[in-house]
Amino acid sequence: MKRIGSLLIALALCFLTSNTVEAASLSETTFSAGDTITIHGDNFGTYGTYSNICFTDESSCYVYGNDGIISWSNSSIRISIPNWIYETGMHGKIYVYSASEPNPVATLSYTLAPMITGVYDEGNTLRTIAIPNETLFIRGLGFGNTKGRVHFPSADAKINSWTDTEISIVVPTVTKEGEFIDIWYKTDKYVTANVYTFKNITDDSYSAIQQYLNSTSISSATAKLKQGKEVVVAVIDDGIYLNHPDLKEKVWLNTDEKIGDDIDNDNNGYVDDYYGYDFVNNTSEMSTTGGHGTNVAGIIGAKRNNNNGIGGIAENVRLMSVIACDANGCPTDSVVNAINYAVANGADIINLSLSSGGTSGFKTAYATAIQNAYAKGVLIIAAAGNGDTEGGIGQDLGFIPQSPVCNDEGKNMVLGVGASDLWNEQITQWSNHGDCVDIYAPGETIFSTSVPKYSNYGDFYEFTAGTSFSSPIIAGLAATIMSAYPTMSASDVAGYIRKNTNNGLVNAEKVIAKIEATYAPSTATATTTSSELIFDDITSASKYATALTYLKKNNVIGGYPDGTFQPFNTVNRAELMKILIGADLPSGTYENCFKDVHQEWFSPYVCYAKTQGWIEGYADGTFKPAQTVNRAEAIKMAIEVFGIELPTTVGTNPYPDTNKDQWFAKYVFAAMQKGLFDSSMTNYEPSEGMQRGDVSEIIYRLLAIKALQAEKYETSLDSQLVSE
Repeated sequence: MKRIGSLLIALALCFLTSNTVEAASLSETTFSAGDTITIHGDNFGTYGTYSNICFTDESSCYVYGNDGIISWSNSSIRISIPNWIYETGMHGKIYVYSASEPNPVATLSYTLAPMITGVYDEGNTLRTIAIPNETLFIRGLGFGNTKGRVHFPSADAKINSWTDTEISIVVPTVTKEGEFIDIWYKTDKYVTANVYTFKNITDDSYSAIQQYLNSTSISSATAKLKQGKEVVVAVIDDGIYLNHPDLKEKVWLNTDEKIGDDIDNDNNGYVDDYYGYDFVNNTSEMSTTGGHGTNVAGIIGAKRNNNNGIGGIAENVRLMSVIACDANGCPTDSVVNAINYAVANGADIINLSLSSGGTSGFKTAYATAIQNAYAKGVLIIAAAGNGDTEGGIGQDLGFIPQSPVCNDEGKNMVLGVGASDLWNEQITQWSNHGDCVDIYAPGETIFSTSVPKYSNYGDFYEFTAGTSFSSPIIAGLAATIMSAYPTMSASDVAGYIRKNTNNGLVNAEKVIAKIEATYAPSTATATTTSSELIFDDITSASKYATALTYLKKNNVIGGYPDGTFQPFNTVNRAELMKILIGADLPSGTYENCFKDVHQEWFSPYVCYAKTQGWIEGYADGTFKPAQTVNRAEAIKMAIEVFGIELPTTVGTNPYPDTNKDQWFAKYVFAAMQKGLFDSSMTNYEPSEGMQRGDVSEIIYRLLAIKALQAEKYETSLDSQLVSE
């Protein structure tokens, strides 16, 4: 910047004489960009059009009215040091020009403190966390060529090399937690690097870098949980590096298949899929097509406490590798086929760290596969995406939806995950957000397992960022919960995670505390005796055990032909009417009562319910028997069929988002008054599909009320039941 008024002042030389300020001084002679300093002296005059402060020469000046000059009086001038000052060199002079003098009234020498531009690791990744024994490079200006000290909170670092622009160090083995690094360039002078030091979280050599375990409270919260069943998490991505030392013991194997015999031994439609399947290349060869899936897998389930690498969030987990992506992207057909494969082959959770982009990214082709997974009780967790394709700015998915995170048909079938910062304090600017995003988890400075040829940190690990790595944090938390509470449904798990947050940011402590107040942890052993089985998939440890035992004994409900009950399958409208009316259907002919209800197996139940005024159908004259019944509709039908009296006024109900004016509020409130809810049911939204297990629980409680009314009920009931 050229000093304003140079020409005019030069012309005035003929008429003015210099009036130098005597004994001018700086409050600090060594400073950095951004510091505020004071120039002391006498006779600076009044600040005017030609008053200026210049650094080194007249090409680097504050101009008149510039905010860099904070205050100006006859005896002191207060200024802010500009960011561009380092362009003038590490040593220079400050020139003070008054409003009436053509020459500087004061000239003062200064030295700039070293400027740190960043701290980098050997993979040239910018670092904010330091861990013991790693090599770091502190880069900047003005360190000098004389070796100084690099001091960590409890010890000095070993210095490999020292130049004016870069210092190479080895982080001390022992250091305190949560402090900064000081770089001493003189005996009494230092600058501070904004790099935190942390202790290891688990007995894994790099766990100090996994600060997302602390910022989400996952480490402390999950330590309380007793692990039960093994949970299978399908990583639908570009593959998992199967020979990774932190992953190879955690990889899912299809043991019903034999390697290399070119036979589909388990008749699942895929030959030799012992390690999974590649749906991009349609092969059982599972070499990775990138490093992304291995990053994701490590966050979820890298082997813990093995004095090596990192520790995954979930301990009792198997990682199912299903390839649906390569360097060119993730074809829709490949992803859909991969979802169906994971569901059919026993996945409990599916992690989809992939997202579409642009304004035409949303594809309805995902819907059927996601609906099938949801109906089978599989929890789908999907990344929200990393902003729009034009500006990299977080996109509102309510305005421009993307797949697969938005393919939940408005029924919360997908747990959508956006990205928060490293400290889990705020949503990142680049994370997608809006209607399809249920929760946010750290997506910055994420350290995880890697494929050696893609790694940016040694052979097996790397730093990465994105909502792709926020999603597996939630998947790991969900897997840990499912292992400790095997009777919980996928919807239960998602509901607890979604609803117990810090303003949308994941908080594992809140989630686990809420679950512990509701569920007893798993005490079941690995084997279950036949005497414990109510159905082939329901043991006495199930939260539905009491209800299902009573209903099965009294022939109110039955299971599927294969001996299972499938409590997490959703119920359609026709099925619900049959279950509610059951053996109480009077003799007679009941059919052709709606446009879409004629002489099918469910017609008698639906048509009888219509004659009783329990149901009305839709305005177009249909009943939509095959449509999944949501929780609000199911509660209304149950209360109508069982003749439960509705309240005259509606008070607080268990659904916080339900206001008193909504049509189902009185039914929900009545159900709460009569004890038809167990506490876990309030984790659902009224619009979510009703599951078989919860229908059975409600019917059991309704039957108890009827029996109490008739004074014939002798079996011990849940303490929440209320008689008339």
